[in-house]
Amino acid sequence: MSFHRIRLVEFGLCVLITVVGASSVSAMRHQGNDLSPGDLCVSNVKQISAGMIMYSQDYDDVLPLKKEWSTIVSPYVKSKSMFHCPSVPKDKFGYAYNFVCSSHNTTQLGPLEKMAVIFDSTQLQKDNVTTLVSLPRPGRHEGKDTIGYLDGHVKATDEHK
Repeated sequence: MSFHRIRLVEFGLCVLITVVGASSVSAMRHQGNDLSPGDLCVSNVKQISAGMIMYSQDYDDVLPLKKEWSTIVSPYVKSKSMFHCPSVPKDKFGYAYNFVCSSHNTTQLGPLEKMAVIFDSTQLQKDNVTTLVSLPRPGRHEGKDTIGYLDGHVKATDEHK
């Protein structure tokens, strides 16, 4: 009889651990949905910048061509939804690829920590290619713009003021 009680206690503990674990995961998912549009934008630009870097590593340090750059980089990012800034209408995109980077070798672009590759743009169409002159002024996210650099860091900045 005591053997069955031990099994029942063990089973109860397993159920308790499972319920606590599931509720923790659910709470973490809920917290992820509470990100501001600016935080989501930083995450998107980080993903796209990382995708650009991975692409260049696969192609002898050469960045994608400007034509259809988002299609070219999409296998390297988590989801195609990353190419949509959360602060623009759902049918728009809102990010631009730096014209200076298009099809260039990263070793020829100067310091990677200073070379913007992806950024918020006033031009909202897909596969927008331009320079930093298209940054929204003021920025879309509480006055700040999001810029991703070739070394992988991303910055929300209002430096263009």
